[in-house]
Amino acid sequence: MMENGNISVGKPEQRIDAMDKSTGAIRFTGDFFSHGQLHTKLVTSKQAHARIKSIKLNEAWKVPGIRAIVTGEIFPYHIQLKTSISLLLQLKV
Repeated sequence: MMENGNISVGKPEQRIDAMDKSTGAIRFTGDFFSHGQLHTKLVTSKQAHARIKSIKLNEAWKVPGIRAIVTGEIFPYHIQLKTSISLLLQLKV
């Protein structure tokens, strides 16, 4: 960081939010709740670079409180970075 033209690498830096964070006075997004709020759970593959043969959703729908299940097959959303990647994979992980 540059402060008044001086480099602060290797020097202590005073953080303006340090006291609030260390005492728990500051609130983070995980601290806010509202009535009827939904939560998500990301289920990932146990195998790297594996071919996805099928996704069995029947057991997932039996879990109490499930409101939606999103897969790459029904939600093929792509983002563009240096290369195009899928957030939810369809055929291979």
